[in-house]
Amino acid sequence: MIDKEKWLYLLFGILSVAINTLLYMFLCNMGKMDALLANIFSWVVAVIFSYLTNRFWVFKSKIRKGISIFKEMACFFGSRLFTLGLEELLLYIGIFIMGGNRFFAKASVQGIVVILNYFLSKKIVFYKNNF
Repeated sequence: MIDKEKWLYLLFGILSVAINTLLYMFLCNMGKMDALLANIFSWVVAVIFSYLTNRFWVFKSKIRKGISIFKEMACFFGSRLFTLGLEELLLYIGIFIMGGNRFFAKASVQGIVVILNYFLSKKIVFYKNNF
């Protein structure tokens, strides 16, 4: 059975993916932005959204002091940068080395990244509000 925390994480995760994807498409198509730059910008916006929703609704962080909030935020962004790097590596392997389908590779890697992000957030970033 999935508890409330996991349901909220799933809900806000889906919204984060939607924000990332829609903003990316908008910046590329309507904004005529370079795809790599659009990807970075949309990822940053989605991660800010994820941090705020994870902090206040999913893991209910109790941290209220400035420096501690900064440390928590830095840890969150650092963990997301780690999984972004892992995602890029796995996509490169899946698509360019193994010759896999881009959609299947992206969907498969996203599953791994979402699960890893949850555990990093739960066990490191928001673990008993250790900042």
